[in-house]
Amino acid sequence: KKQEFLKEVEVLSQLRHPHVVLLLGACPENGCLVYEYLENGSLEEYLFHQKNKPPLPWFIRFRIIFEVACALAFLHSSKPEPIIHRDLKPGNILLNRNYVS
Repeated sequence: KKQEFLKEVEVLSQLRHPHVVLLLGACPENGCLVYEYLENGSLEEYLFHQKNKPPLPWFIRFRIIFEVACALAFLHSSKPEPIIHRDLKPGNILLNRNYVS
């Protein structure tokens, strides 16, 4: 289990893409990953009006969809092996201050 975690950290720490959240660190003892902070929270909060977040205009929603597709294409074409996310959902799509995913 710990070896799998360390392998995941190794792979994730090498990812660099404008629409993939940057891994900043990890704690193998607790199985914790630390990512960069994106101040606008998740897409889920905007789609389902959680935390009093206003709905996003459609042009921003379409841009986010495009950005997510670009990130997935990047992950799926990673070398030496493709990376499959396996848990893509609005709660896992994080947005920065400009609503960029």
